[in-house]
Amino acid sequence: MSTTLEDATAAPRQPKPFPNIPDNVLQQFSMKGKVAAITGASAGIGWAAAEAIAEAGGAKLAEQHGIRAKAYQLEVSSSDRVDKMVEQIVADFGRLDVFVANAGMAISKPLLETSDEEYRKQMEVNADGVVWQARAAGQVFKKQGFGNLIITASISAHIVNVPVDQPAAIRHLGRSLAREWRDFARVNIVSPGFFDTKMGAAPKVQSEAYRMTPLGRQGHVREIKGFYLYLASDASSYQTGSDTIIDGGYTLPESQTHGECCSEENPATSKDNGEIVIEEVSLRTEASILVRYSGPLVITYFLQYAYQVIIIVVAAQLSTEEIAGVSLGITTANITGGMATALDTLCSQAYGSSSLADVGLYTIRATILVHLVAVIPIGTFWLFSGPLISAIVPSQSLALHASSFLRYTLIGVPGFVTFENGKRFMQAQGDFTAGMIILILCLPINIGLTYLLVYVADMRVAGAALSASLTNFVRPILLAAYAKLVKPSTLKCWPSTSEISSEWRKEWGLIMRLAIPGTLMTLSEWMCFEILTFATAFVSDEALAGQTFIGTIATLVWHVPFSASVACSTRVGQLVGAGMTGSTRKVMKWYAVVFLIAGLFDALLGTGFIFLTLRYLIHDDKVAQVVKAALPYAAVFMIWDATVNWPHSIGRGFGWQDIGAWCTMTINYLYAVPVAIYLEMGPPKMGISGLWIGLGSALFLTTIIEAFAIWKRLAKTTDGRVLRSTSDDESQ
Repeated sequence: MSTTLEDATAAPRQPKPFPNIPDNVLQQFSMKGKVAAITGASAGIGWAAAEAIAEAGGAKLAEQHGIRAKAYQLEVSSSDRVDKMVEQIVADFGRLDVFVANAGMAISKPLLETSDEEYRKQMEVNADGVVWQARAAGQVFKKQGFGNLIITASISAHIVNVPVDQPAAIRHLGRSLAREWRDFARVNIVSPGFFDTKMGAAPKVQSEAYRMTPLGRQGHVREIKGFYLYLASDASSYQTGSDTIIDGGYTLPESQTHGECCSEENPATSKDNGEIVIEEVSLRTEASILVRYSGPLVITYFLQYAYQVIIIVVAAQLSTEEIAGVSLGITTANITGGMATALDTLCSQAYGSSSLADVGLYTIRATILVHLVAVIPIGTFWLFSGPLISAIVPSQSLALHASSFLRYTLIGVPGFVTFENGKRFMQAQGDFTAGMIILILCLPINIGLTYLLVYVADMRVAGAALSASLTNFVRPILLAAYAKLVKPSTLKCWPSTSEISSEWRKEWGLIMRLAIPGTLMTLSEWMCFEILTFATAFVSDEALAGQTFIGTIATLVWHVPFSASVACSTRVGQLVGAGMTGSTRKVMKWYAVVFLIAGLFDALLGTGFIFLTLRYLIHDDKVAQVVKAALPYAAVFMIWDATVNWPHSIGRGFGWQDIGAWCTMTINYLYAVPVAIYLEMGPPKMGISGLWIGLGSALFLTTIIEAFAIWKRLAKTTDGRVLRSTSDDESQ
């Protein structure tokens, strides 16, 4: 250390001359011709600081400002890599005027719950990393004879909190360096409070912050970028060794103790007034939340499925061939929803972490993505599906009905996709009634259109498909009106026009990373049904009609556990987004029991519906015999079709769709399909009973294997958030 006893002793010293500072204050803030390096600049405060310096003319990473720029990948915990990066910057730009040490990470846990690995990782990034950055920049500054170091610390260095020692360490480091480097560089520290970034605090901490901050909110990064520019520019030439708190007044004397805010026992939920509130994790609370979330969802998905049931009922009144054709059409149409499952992860985690604008941004990005995928490749297949289906299915009339159904269904795809993603936008905020209300309003519209197109216009089953498509266009319009007029609080998560224009192109890789396995899982499940449905078409029209009736009812009752799984994944996503990964272990155990009970309920409900169908809807004795023979096996299938939603929902909440995709694809195609076809069409000659045996046993295997894989990964996970990873924290 250069700070010695002599340094602390007053001694005669000649004053230095005043720096050559422009008289015009705007010129004082100019960064023209200066070279600035900012770590952690890919998002949040680092990005805002970099943008401010770029807007003032500095040579930094922002090509949109028309200046020379270059990005560097950096792991700040490695001193060698930091040294090489700083050397490369000087080689590329010839000098280094300003260095902002901003990269960091956060694992906010009490000391007794922090593992050795977690503690070391935080120290390597937040403490050691700042030392390596300061040393590398300081060597350049000393050689140049000038320089400016800005360190981002935290208000945690000033308050009593869950143990966070790194900000206090780097705060003191910065003040010490200001004295050590007094002959050639300035050093200042910024201690931000609660800002709306992906590294923002958990919702419980934020709720307490809203209460204890005089300004009553988080800060936006735009509100701190100007201060970084001030410190980086000549306007602050007489400032060194300072530690400036920018926290909306949070650290005023009456709010100096905040330690209990970071407890992991209080996850985030949403209330109608739009505020984030906390509910304790307990069996009673989770049961209450599950009922509160699932109740409207059950009605929502029953109503949504009612549109398919209307088509099935219409086809049943027309002919056996038309209902068989609809079976192929509906089965094919159902394979497109997997991409939207990315929003089950992204929106709920974004909301749980209080990155509110990201909820809307992810919805916009996913909607664009699904439109592109649905309209181009899948839409092309649906449009020209006639010859393809005819080549596989022996009945040409059946293939004609299926292809006609698909073509008319394609018309409604844009409305369907927009509504589904908009529904998830609302659900992530805890509003599970919006979709239900819209579907209730649209149901009479669909029934009226179905009557007009099927019977008056004599379009038969194609008219039912067209009426559903036209209704699909109405849904997103009504949903937008609902959000605007009835629940305007939900629009707090909708980004501004400027945010949309600047941010919509980003994070496509993250969406694809979740959408692809989600799509593969959905495709795997529905293509498995499709293959077996096509196989049944070779048995007889009666077998295919019986399969359609059982499949329709199995899918109908499946919406009960599926609704619970959507509620579960939303809840888990909020917990994970809030950084409360530990709480999900208890939740996962409780939900295992819930979904097993739901499976038993499903089997009873489905069996009852099938008996009603046999009595009132099936008028063909041969079809009735097929259904009765398969009923016991279908009931067992329904148990596991419900239970498998348990690991599926946990995986979606964490963003681990890859586990579900691999389990589902492997078991379906290496086990379910060959076993089902063998039992149905092979020597056992069990008909569709064999099909349900193959599918049911496959779902049992999927449930066990997927749950085990998720539990193993969860045991190794301390922070399950997909919205913020180490690569995000240790950024360029």
